[in-house]
Amino acid sequence: MIHSFDKIPAAHMVTVRDAITVPPVEGRNIPSGVFDDGGTIVDNSRTLMGGPRWSDIPPYPDPISVHSLPGRHLFGGVGRVHFGHFLIETIPRLWALDHLDPPVESVIFFPMHGRRTDMPFGRTLRELIDLFCGDVPITMIDHPTEIAELVVPSQGVGHLNWSTGTPEFRQFVRSRFEAAYKPDGPERLYISRTRLGNEDSLVDQEDAIEELMAAAGYTIFHPERYSIREQVEHLMAAKTVVGADGSAFHLAAHVLQPGTRVGLIKRRHRTAVFNAIAEQVKAFGEVDLSTIHPLKPQQEGEPKARLNMFRLERALRQKGFL
Repeated sequence: MIHSFDKIPAAHMVTVRDAITVPPVEGRNIPSGVFDDGGTIVDNSRTLMGGPRWSDIPPYPDPISVHSLPGRHLFGGVGRVHFGHFLIETIPRLWALDHLDPPVESVIFFPMHGRRTDMPFGRTLRELIDLFCGDVPITMIDHPTEIAELVVPSQGVGHLNWSTGTPEFRQFVRSRFEAAYKPDGPERLYISRTRLGNEDSLVDQEDAIEELMAAAGYTIFHPERYSIREQVEHLMAAKTVVGADGSAFHLAAHVLQPGTRVGLIKRRHRTAVFNAIAEQVKAFGEVDLSTIHPLKPQQEGEPKARLNMFRLERALRQKGFL
């Protein structure tokens, strides 16, 4: 039975013999997954997506088209290429790598529909895959494939009510990061979105926010301009971090040190998403989190959330960030 949207399930794994894996076919909700040897979809192979909604069940493949893969493998899921969705939908099953007996020969990922399998993630995301998987290779499955033995874990983190993750997943990601990286960077960071290419991703009046924060001694940090190593090292070193909600805080949640002061600024009229990111940051990092709500009331037909700079600066001062 499919899991509830309301609460993330306790960590568990199911082992499927003669599993039929079906990579994404065309469709808005990324139809893909794993069928057992009786032709029933394995619930753990469906992914909780934003909405909330589940990835769709794909058509069962024609047996003539099915490839074959011997051995024992771990199901990783769909290789999302958007950074935030990658952290919420692609890596959540990898916690199982710390709990496998016997081990597996590889981790199975699906490329997104129409994406090349030889470059499914790109350099930045591949750095994270290598960090989490260690010496376990990955296998990209771009055709329906029968796998002799497939371990299918539950998601360790997800959207909205699943954002706090399971203890097993939180421990897994933090231990991987802390074993590989050390703090190195300034004590005060302002995480900026001004250099993101998508207009919808930008924060209203963020140039003015950058000026305000720089004058207060913050380093203005554009994460997308740095390697994963540099991003993590900066976040680990910071004693105070301020920024608008978004993908950068999915990563920050994994690596901020306990007690770090965090000022999370609401940048869009999506309260449920904002609250989920705030809960994730608190649950993963045991930080001192303050939420800041500087948006003007939403107007009908308004394409972008508008920010009240006076309200923002006042809140930052009242909460001790300026």
